[in-house]
Amino acid sequence: MATNRFKSRGIVLDEQVYGESSKILRIFTRDRGKLSVMAKGALRAKSSILSLTQPMLEGDYLFSMGKTFAYIHEGRIIKDHYKLKNDFRAMVAGTFILEVLDKSLEYGQVNTKIYDLVDKTLSQLEEGFSRTLVNAFLIKGLTFLGYRPIIGKRSKFIGNSTRYFDPKSGIIEYGLKAGKGRTIQEEDLDYIEKILYSPLDNLPGSDTCDEYLVFDLLMDLLYTHLDLTKINSYDLLATF
Repeated sequence: MATNRFKSRGIVLDEQVYGESSKILRIFTRDRGKLSVMAKGALRAKSSILSLTQPMLEGDYLFSMGKTFAYIHEGRIIKDHYKLKNDFRAMVAGTFILEVLDKSLEYGQVNTKIYDLVDKTLSQLEEGFSRTLVNAFLIKGLTFLGYRPIIGKRSKFIGNSTRYFDPKSGIIEYGLKAGKGRTIQEEDLDYIEKILYSPLDNLPGSDTCDEYLVFDLLMDLLYTHLDLTKINSYDLLATF
């Protein structure tokens, strides 16, 4: 007999209370993309699915697909990220990452590279807050979405030519004729290249670069290409 039930691993992006006892969730699943999910009765006493509806949690779910929502039937927790939630700065960074993801992806858009990146980033945040980790998430995520910054060949340039970053083209170029854009220093360019190609569990140090400048440049690129509305958690994260 045909059934519309399916299993998928997913990360809870956001939640809102619906009615007296239910929740509406947005869950990013590894093989179905972002889903709008109804968790019926999740707020009732002794609900068997309440623990599966917390933001940042990763779980294996059994869903069924309705006309408007997917519905949770059961599941099991893979990672609750409890340790992350007990570190305020890490929790804000995790919230920021989920908000960027939620606003960047269309419903049903499958991207396993993005899923694995978010999974690994949240796990690394459990070791403590790191702006380099947040920057690495942004540049790797932009790369997986097709907007990797293009760095001109350094061998073409000599002396102390000015470097420019153009968020519209995503190009970093040298020289006064490079066009309009924000200036960027050589050490910041080194940092961008290193975090782009380094694994999340072995990111480089940032003693000589301006991590805040790089964060702002990557956010400019994100806003420009994905036409996003404001990331609400940005302002708080920017103060750390």
